[in-house]
Amino acid sequence: MTRPIAVLVVDDNRDLASMLQIVIAGEPDMVCVGSLASADTLLETIAKTSPDVVLLDLTMPGRQPLDVVAEASKVAPACRIIVLSGYDDRATMDRAAESGAWGFVSKHGDMPSILEAIRSIAIAAKRPDLPGR
Repeated sequence: MTRPIAVLVVDDNRDLASMLQIVIAGEPDMVCVGSLASADTLLETIAKTSPDVVLLDLTMPGRQPLDVVAEASKVAPACRIIVLSGYDDRATMDRAAESGAWGFVSKHGDMPSILEAIRSIAIAAKRPDLPGR
């Protein structure tokens, strides 16, 4: 049996963060290892919880989330970040990719799309033959 995908949720919208935690906890192949309301302590939390995937909102108070993405790859090279945003225009997606995010999911999408993105990125991370960031 493989271990579940460890997911960390980072979003200042408490309702959305709680919903994501509940949905992730209900998936047999995932576990939510925590939730943060800002990116201020993201690097420390990644180091403590070792998530496979971080769902990271782009618009939050405190430290700019995209500034943390590049640093996160140094702290935990195996951790993959998926940007979760209500801004789903091409420029925002490009900025996320340029910062080192492995994926982008719109908050306007549905929950199955978010879960599929988590699974896809986690699988890709375990395949060194696939191109990555």
